[in-house]
Amino acid sequence: VFGAWLVLFVILLLQHVPWRDEHQAWLVSTRTDGWGEFLRAVRYERHPPLHYLMLRALSWLPFVDPSSLVAARMLTACFTVGTVALLIFGFRAAPAWLRYGVPFGLVVILEYGVISRTYAIGMFLLVASVYLAQRERSSLSRACLLLAAGTHLYFTMIAGVLFALSVRDERRTWRARLPSALLVGCGFLGWLILQLPPEASSFDRPEGGLREGLRATPVYLSHGVHGLDALRVVCPFTVNW
Repeated sequence: VFGAWLVLFVILLLQHVPWRDEHQAWLVSTRTDGWGEFLRAVRYERHPPLHYLMLRALSWLPFVDPSSLVAARMLTACFTVGTVALLIFGFRAAPAWLRYGVPFGLVVILEYGVISRTYAIGMFLLVASVYLAQRERSSLSRACLLLAAGTHLYFTMIAGVLFALSVRDERRTWRARLPSALLVGCGFLGWLILQLPPEASSFDRPEGGLREGLRATPVYLSHGVHGLDALRVVCPFTVNW
């Protein structure tokens, strides 16, 4: 099943013509001068910077052509392959139709796979977190959640809920849980702050910053298709958590 999925995935990947937002992420990551301009440009994207940081680091490799999207597409494709491998081989207690059916769905193979965007990274980190949590590797699981929160606002929210559940179900006393919970919570807060739009970033209002971020959030969440898609993929595999 995994082999059949991989063949189909490669065929679709080779047929895909990159979208505008795929080019946009690569240009923001590779054509900005200095870290200050890079972080400011990312804030205009209204996403956390993890994907852009990966692309920026990737562009520094000597064999990567900055004028081509091949490296960026291979990066997210590797995360998608990792997600599918975990779903098929890492959750053997789940029904076979679920493990074998989800990878062939439109969300995983196209939206989170063929199209090179930050969702592929967030999806892999969420699935990896659930996989590690079910094997009682709570520290690594929470590290994955923290990284997933740095990919997209939808994944920030999903990772935050999963983190809260992991803290609630931990066997230690609340006093023992508090330091790690606060540490990871500060990490989540940092990702949220990095998503606040800069000044004059709105199409219709110039104020920017926190006010513009709060004003735009309901509209942003009303288009939360990808957040719902991520929940549809992850939730069936969290039943034993």
